[in-house]
Amino acid sequence: NFQEVVICFQLCVKSHSASLARHTASVEQHGTPPMVMNGTQVARVVASRNNKYINGTAVFANVGWRTHTLIKPEDLREDFMGLMVLPTCFSPLPISLGLGACGMP
Repeated sequence: NFQEVVICFQLCVKSHSASLARHTASVEQHGTPPMVMNGTQVARVVASRNNKYINGTAVFANVGWRTHTLIKPEDLREDFMGLMVLPTCFSPLPISLGLGACGMP
């Protein structure tokens, strides 16, 4: 049951846009499938048991290339290298800008 899985992980995000650093692609060539390509994404929370990350919240997450990711927020840093809520100033703009000049440091 999906809801039971979310209980263990606290939240599930659905990827909106993903980014890949050029150097990461060469490192990943030597991995053994199945594996998740390193990368960051902007995503929307689709299921949550955490009051900080309510459903529909746009987040920046360093969780690799996946369509959906189950997350325990305490396992990720609360900054651009882990998991963070996108600032409210993004609301009139596409959240994909969080991976471009407007978002990534």
